[in-house]
Amino acid sequence: LSACDCGSEGLLDTSAVLELDSDAIEFGLVPVGTERVRSVRLTNTGNSRLLIERAEVTGSADFVVAGQVPSEIPVGGDFVWNIVYAPGEVGEDLGELQIVASDSTDVRTVRLRGEGVEGGVAVQGSPAECGGEGLSLDFGDVAPQSTATRMIVIEAQGTAPVTILSATVEPGTSPEFTIDAANTVLQPGETLSLEARNAPVD
Repeated sequence: LSACDCGSEGLLDTSAVLELDSDAIEFGLVPVGTERVRSVRLTNTGNSRLLIERAEVTGSADFVVAGQVPSEIPVGGDFVWNIVYAPGEVGEDLGELQIVASDSTDVRTVRLRGEGVEGGVAVQGSPAECGGEGLSLDFGDVAPQSTATRMIVIEAQGTAPVTILSATVEPGTSPEFTIDAANTVLQPGETLSLEARNAPVD
């Protein structure tokens, strides 16, 4: 739509113009059961108000809209639209943010992608376990004033990093048993070896 300007500039374009600051949003790796928020900015760079006729998210149901989109954006105005990705299971999710505005009959799309991941750990003792029981160590006969050592190996499994906050002996355990401290992050497939010790006094 154009209007006549009687000044020296002649015709003045009075149409609205929608601009998006991105055509794709990457959420990356997100642990299952958590969420991540990303945003897209809608700006009216034209010379009249912009009407938002339709705005919705299609594709995976793990992408949802946070808040309401305004029905119009004034001249020079903008709006930041937040999209939440909350994966319900492991795997890739794809979607689209679709927008129809008064400046065009075309559907504007913003591609959405995220991947749900899940972490876990496997713990093994070496070299021997007590009576074949899992998650136990047999130090055997240890002479007083000497120290026997065993290794505990922690492996990060799954598709998400695992944070090891601590490794301690159970309360009430004899002080003759000790274990290395641990506070680290393991990427999938990485391992952490901790030394456990038995040092009998008598």
